[in-house]
Amino acid sequence: MSRKKQAFLALTAFGVAFWPLWKWYVARMLDSSDEPWGLLALVTVGAILARERPVGLLSARHLMASACLMLAYAAAFPHLPYLVLGIIALTAVQFVVTPCFLGRAFHLGIWGLLMLSLPLVATLQFYLGYPLRVLTGICAAGVLRAGGMQVGLAGTVLSWAGEPVVIDAPCSGIRMLWAGLYLTFVLICIHRLRPRASVLLGVLAGVGLILGNAARTVALFFVETAATTFPDWVHPGAGIAVFLTVGLMIARVARTLEVRRCESAFSYS
Repeated sequence: MSRKKQAFLALTAFGVAFWPLWKWYVARMLDSSDEPWGLLALVTVGAILARERPVGLLSARHLMASACLMLAYAAAFPHLPYLVLGIIALTAVQFVVTPCFLGRAFHLGIWGLLMLSLPLVATLQFYLGYPLRVLTGICAAGVLRAGGMQVGLAGTVLSWAGEPVVIDAPCSGIRMLWAGLYLTFVLICIHRLRPRASVLLGVLAGVGLILGNAARTVALFFVETAATTFPDWVHPGAGIAVFLTVGLMIARVARTLEVRRCESAFSYS
């Protein structure tokens, strides 16, 4: 059996086994509870795999890992929310797709994009929005105090000279985090980074995005507390400028890691 036919049959089996999950996925993408950003990640996975030539057949180890995850999905189906079931199901899909197309049992870039293809933004905003706003406030207050400003912090509210500056829900950085991780996973695939380099890039990207959101909060603090009134475009413009800066830094690190991989391969050849 050819590699493409083997992968096609496996994906068909997944489509049948996980049909309640796909029904939920389509419903979530069509309603207004979440942004349909996941479709972009899903299309990106297809585009990345489409440019690859199948390089290997599924081994018993790959099929066993995928089968175990399918059993876990079946056992957990009555008890866990669909989002958690989606993580299990797409991880099982990853254990079939990446060995065929990329020659790896696990590929962080593909797995990460598959996770981002799920309707995550609203859920992340609900569970992580407030903690990230608090973390952003702590970082921003630290920077402002280091600059000599007596800035107070109470939860998600910065205060200076008796004037409060609220770090509201859009300033949690969830959307910036999603977009930054999307860029990171795409770069892992484009630069064909090894697992250790992929994890390193992911960690650095996460830290950079959190610090970048804090930097945006610092910039908006000065905008909100200034005596003059700024145009409406300054608020979103600050976010775009910070994200572009962090994105370029992530791309630079990914390129550096690729160069080191090539130099390492050359030295052992």
